Amino acid sequence: MALLIIYAGFHKTGTTSVQVALGGAAVALKAAGITYPSGYGKYAQHSLAKIRASNPESKRFRAIKRLTQKHDTVLLASEFFSELSAASLGALKEVVGPKVKVEAVFSYRRLELIVPSQYQQLIRTGYQEDLATFSQAILEHDNSHHEAKLFWRRHDTPRILSDWAAAFGAQNIHLVNIDQSDPAFLSRWFETHLGLAPEMLNSSAEVRMNRSLDMEEIELVKAIRSLLTPDRVAKEWKPIFMDKIIAAITARTSSNPIPPKLTLESEFLGKFQKIASEAQDQIRQLGINIHGPMLGPENNSKQASRPAPTTIHIDTVARAMAAVRPEHHLLQASVREMAREIWYRVLRRLRGIFPKN
Repeated sequence: MALLIIYAGFHKTGTTSVQVALGGAAVALKAAGITYPSGYGKYAQHSLAKIRASNPESKRFRAIKRLTQKHDTVLLASEFFSELSAASLGALKEVVGPKVKVEAVFSYRRLELIVPSQYQQLIRTGYQEDLATFSQAILEHDNSHHEAKLFWRRHDTPRILSDWAAAFGAQNIHLVNIDQSDPAFLSRWFETHLGLAPEMLNSSAEVRMNRSLDMEEIELVKAIRSLLTPDRVAKEWKPIFMDKIIAAITARTSSNPIPPKLTLESEFLGKFQKIASEAQDQIRQLGINIHGPMLGPENNSKQASRPAPTTIHIDTVARAMAAVRPEHHLLQASVREMAREIWYRVLRRLRGIFPKN
């Protein structure tokens, strides 16, 4: 029987670091009888997990089945697998068939830590609301608020774990608790679970930091975003600001020796702690495999609200400015980008020639 192991998230729980380590250790994994396939993303298999009209579910699931037919043990990693619905999980189970055993691994952090972490990730994409507005929308389960709806699709942990347990059996679901005081615990768990040599996933040749923005950096990004016209946001935000400037900031440790971490305001902290503790109780009742202790509520004094900073270390700004090379990112486009633009222009011209009405 073939074995399919899916590291399915959750978002903002150290997934990128593990994915990079797995990608760097792909040859060693292969020697251990585990295939970590390339060609589906730079470090992970996001194209097999992301919901996209251009890559329908049936096509993605058939690709996964082919991998299990070619290899005895296949390891896939993408936090976007955690967003699959119960119906999609049933479809995946049916496609891979009864001759494939499916295991799923999730890494977990408490909700009150996830909310600010997810917020700073949204700031990178150009989100402009403040943390209080974002927090309130989440608490209200406001489906008219796109980011709040997305949040619960990604972080309703009891529901997600229950769906996976129902599809593949609770005995095949693993939840690894993240302890901020021991950041290497997740890598060590994977080494043990996969039967790898100690430190194999910590000795990857390629290291890519993808840390959270601190409060100074968040205010810098928000200030830049507020100065841009809608046209510049549409054309430049992702290729220049997200993929270059912000990536350059988060690729290294903060320039501030004591970076001001983003924290929840006191009025929201207790509410999210209560939801997190209730979620943990529900998770324990699922009968899945839980690794490492589930931590209790964070200390309130460490979560005290801070005013938004108005200054930022000059080295951070310099690093961000140096990341942009106009001759590469403003004046040139890749072949793929040019082909896409030509296709869009052809479509616009055809719509003008053949109007709908």
